[in-house]
Amino acid sequence: MKWVSAISTHVSLETAIEEVATQIKTQLGMPPDLALFFVSVAFASEYARLLPLLEARLPGTHIVGCSGRGVIGRTSVGVPFEVEEGPAISLTAATANPSFIVLADPFSSGSSELIQGRDYAYPEATKVGGLSGVDSFSRHSGLFCKGELYREGMVGIALSGEIVMEAIVAQGCRPIGALYRVREGEHNVLLNLERDD
Repeated sequence: MKWVSAISTHVSLETAIEEVATQIKTQLGMPPDLALFFVSVAFASEYARLLPLLEARLPGTHIVGCSGRGVIGRTSVGVPFEVEEGPAISLTAATANPSFIVLADPFSSGSSELIQGRDYAYPEATKVGGLSGVDSFSRHSGLFCKGELYREGMVGIALSGEIVMEAIVAQGCRPIGALYRVREGEHNVLLNLERDD
């Protein structure tokens, strides 16, 4: 995970939030996944406005925070700074580039949309998975997650931190006949094959 921090001492809550949100996004180079904020009691009369303002500037970010008598953060040039009295808000944020493992029931709809959504939201993330086996009589799958059995849908996990996941494609069988190289394809459709002699 990449962590960054910002602080503002502006007397206007809107301006202070704009300053820290802009600094955070600039330092990360992307919107954060998680943001922790600490706001001085000087803004106590405006606490109700705080979360909507932060959420508007950091959409899709998980935001958690609290008030404090002293607020610590980093200035725009990266110097640690503490405010004991007066208005202040600090924002510490992080991004994580998770890897995903997804297992799906082959008859459920939505698996393509889930994969496309993950590709859009996390283009650099590794994504692996597979389809569950289906009982030929009942056409039910067995998917298990958090102590529960699911007969349809998808289960998965996101891994982040000091983890490296590399994906390879394997069909689980030996090739028969001549080898071919894929020269062109669109999504899951092969458009052009060339014999690899």
